[in-house]
Amino acid sequence: MKKSSLHIVRWDTIISDEEGLYFEKLTHNEDIRVYFKNEKGDTYIVLASDVITYQVSDEEVLTAYWDATRDSKIGWTRILKNSELLSRAKFFESEPLLKHYLVATYDYCLEMICLKQPAVLKDNTDLTGFGNLSGLSGKK
Repeated sequence: MKKSSLHIVRWDTIISDEEGLYFEKLTHNEDIRVYFKNEKGDTYIVLASDVITYQVSDEEVLTAYWDATRDSKIGWTRILKNSELLSRAKFFESEPLLKHYLVATYDYCLEMICLKQPAVLKDNTDLTGFGNLSGLSGKK
């Protein structure tokens, strides 16, 4: 990974500043749904469609990104620009709109290369009509 070209910015979502965040589970059918829990027991869902690739790793993967993350207020959710994973995905999919989204937690790290920004919702949100996730901002 070229550390000099990697740039990490805050992805502003409802879980960016949660008090502690833990990975719960991931389901993958027509879309990807990843469940997270905070220290109070609240559950959040990251919903993503048009995912080119994703990976779930332990927190050790985050150490590779520490040099590029100087901002202590970046939060749990981030967008990575010029990452190695994004470069590999663009080799197979030449779509210029691809973005690398990352959700860090205390125990795992979720990375997704997507054409559309994933939605981040509280678990009690009505998910009716979320088959097409285009246009969701991910923040309420």
